[in-house]
Amino acid sequence: MSGQPACNRADIMSIGVLAPGLDGWPAARAVLAGEAAFVPADIVVPPSPRLAAAERRRLNVNARWALAVASEALAAASEWEHGALNCVFASADGDGDVLAQTLAALARSPVVLSPTLFHNSVFNAPAGYCSSAHRLQGASTSVCAAEFTFGAALVEAFDQVTVDSVPVLFVAVDTAYPRELAAVRASVPSFACALLLRPAVGEARSAHGSIAIAPLATDAPSHRDRATAPGAWGQYWRGDTAAAALPLLAAIARRA
Repeated sequence: MSGQPACNRADIMSIGVLAPGLDGWPAARAVLAGEAAFVPADIVVPPSPRLAAAERRRLNVNARWALAVASEALAAASEWEHGALNCVFASADGDGDVLAQTLAALARSPVVLSPTLFHNSVFNAPAGYCSSAHRLQGASTSVCAAEFTFGAALVEAFDQVTVDSVPVLFVAVDTAYPRELAAVRASVPSFACALLLRPAVGEARSAHGSIAIAPLATDAPSHRDRATAPGAWGQYWRGDTAAAALPLLAAIARRA
C-alpha cells in the first residue's frame, strides 16, 4: 500500500488495440465510433524489435499479440514511467497453439517437451515478454476467469490503481484456437487490447475518459448480450474472450 488516500476513478491515458479490422487504436476508434466500415482482415504481427533475437524466436502467438498492444499503449508513456508500472494481463483461454503442440508431444512416445514450449505454456508468459521488452519492474498479475476474464481482470487493475495509487498497464488477449482443439473450444477471431490506467487527479479528465466501478444495476444487460452489440464488429466476436472489451472500447470511441 502506498499510504496515499484511495481515489474512486481511474483515468485512461492511452489505448492499444489489435484485431481483424481493428488494427491499432486510431483505426479501431473510427470503426467503433461508426465513422468507418468494419472490414475484417488478416493480421500479421511482427516480432518486437525491443526484444533480443533469442527472445523474439521464442515468442508465442499470445505473447506477440499482447506485446503489440502493450507497446502501442506504452508509446504514450515516457520511458522513466515504465519502471513504476504495475501490470495486469488477462486471457480466457491462453495460447491454443501452444496447448495443441503440448498435447501432441505428450501423446507421443517417448515424451519430448521442448523447454521453449513448456515456457510458453504458462499464462504469465506474455507478461514476461512484455516486461523484458519494456523493462517493466512493477508487480505483475495474470488473470484467467473463463468467460468472466475481462471483467475480473479489469476490476483487479482498477483496484490496484485506486487503492494502491499506482499506474497499471492492463492487457487482455485471446488468439484463435487451432482446429485440433475445436471439440473443446470453438475458435473465435483473435483480439487484444491494452489500457494504460492512472489514478485520477481532481476533476480533470483524460482524453480517453475515466473508469469508475459501481454495483451492477438490476436492469443491466447480461455479459452474454455482448455478442449482439451494434455494428458488424458486434457479430464477429463472442463476448466470452478478450473481445468482451469491445463495448467499453466502443463507449470510449463514442465518448459515451
